[in-house]
Amino acid sequence: MLNSKRSIGFFLVLLIVGLGAVETLAQDKTVKIGNGTTVVQDGNKRVKVNADGSVDVMDGNKRVQVRGGNVQVEDGDDGTTEVEATGGKVTVNGNNSLVIDGNSKVITHACDATHAKNIVISGNSHVITLTGDCEKVVVSGNSQAVTMDGVGNLVVSGNSNSVTYRRGINNKQAKVVQSGNSNLVRKQ
Repeated sequence: MLNSKRSIGFFLVLLIVGLGAVETLAQDKTVKIGNGTTVVQDGNKRVKVNADGSVDVMDGNKRVQVRGGNVQVEDGDDGTTEVEATGGKVTVNGNNSLVIDGNSKVITHACDATHAKNIVISGNSHVITLTGDCEKVVVSGNSQAVTMDGVGNLVVSGNSNSVTYRRGINNKQAKVVQSGNSNLVRKQ
């Protein structure tokens, strides 16, 4: 009798897995597997691995999405979002400033209504492209290569930095302050 119950249970598990959907429930905790997607959830915390390999991680109103090598981070609490990686970090703080430090980062950032317009670049050997109109850009460190569309205030210090901008913003010339050694600042 025991063996037949085990056999029926095993058969049901195989049938469910064979149909491509498994769901387990336990006190506000769920695991769902189906159609190439896996979701693990505990209350308002959730990890979802999609059929295309993309991943969503959520904890309340905080969210991390990884899609095709791109990472998007949303932090709804204090207005500060920080992404750390080997060799440095990128931080967007409550002052709507993007801070890039570390070494050898390649970053493209849009200065617009939904993204930071104040940029601080420190560290060494970054390649940074800024699109849109940035209110203030501070470049320090060494051997940075920065290209931008529009800028209101530009501060360049450090050594051997190359900074190119296309225009000022708000129908005004960009205010440029330059110090350090062997820095190249030019308007295209």
